[in-house]
Amino acid sequence: MTTLILNNQNKSKFFENLDKKKQIQLEKRNRFHIYTMLDYSLSAVSYFDFFSRNAFEIVLRTKLLAQIFEKEKVSCDFLLFTFLDSNNELTTILDEYGLKKSIINKYLISSYNVSKKTLPEKIFGPIPFFAHSLLYYFNKTELDIKISFSHDMNLLFEKAAENAISRFKTPVITSEILFLTMMEDKKSKIGKLILLFLPSSLDWYLLRYKLLKIIHHQETKIRNDIKKSEKYFAYLLKTQIPEDYFTHLIDSNYFPLGILYFRAFIINRLFSCNLYQILDSDINKSIQKTSTRMYSSEI
Repeated sequence: MTTLILNNQNKSKFFENLDKKKQIQLEKRNRFHIYTMLDYSLSAVSYFDFFSRNAFEIVLRTKLLAQIFEKEKVSCDFLLFTFLDSNNELTTILDEYGLKKSIINKYLISSYNVSKKTLPEKIFGPIPFFAHSLLYYFNKTELDIKISFSHDMNLLFEKAAENAISRFKTPVITSEILFLTMMEDKKSKIGKLILLFLPSSLDWYLLRYKLLKIIHHQETKIRNDIKKSEKYFAYLLKTQIPEDYFTHLIDSNYFPLGILYFRAFIINRLFSCNLYQILDSDINKSIQKTSTRMYSSEI
């Protein structure tokens, strides 16, 4: 098979001049180098590394909402508002089942006893509260890195990661999986709010079924249409593009070809990187951050 790594004429000629055994050895060596580089570059350290692009942006805007309310920690009810404030297919589905932005808007204002005008003006200027989507504010301010997630939020993220890998057999935590985790935890504050805001218990079950159907459809398409050796890149692509785009891709006839192009793009980008230089840089940065010595004042 023609290598995706040897991508210029000189390397191609060099490759062709080798005997078949040497070509195989060189191909294996290049592949090992690329996948080592890929594993190192994408080494995950938290559950946020496994969020889809939509889910990650929702969480970021949730922090912004907490900043608007001048809170030190992000609570789950803020996350519910951000889901309803997004502009994607999931938001449309939630609206169809009676979960509307205006409802949670009123709840937040009354629960946290804030003014519709005064609070945002401190951060954004004279703009009426919730006159625009959070996307409007998101492009106009910097997030306060001191704002952290509440204990309930961290438990929610951990449960979503557990659901993704154990129930749905996927490494990617999509917005559907995150919302499904929220609504299924009926004993939590966020689960109770969703039950409260939905028109009836029947809508709860219908919404849950709809989300399960979307998750199952995506995973079935990946397992059936994508080769085992290319599934890694299918999931990687799922974290890099909006979920609506990914859904349209898997429903088209170009899904396997799209994953193949994405794989070639990633491999060619990685091949231009020098793993040893990256390791050297990371090691030096680690030494600088951890080598601070403490001296006693006593002699």
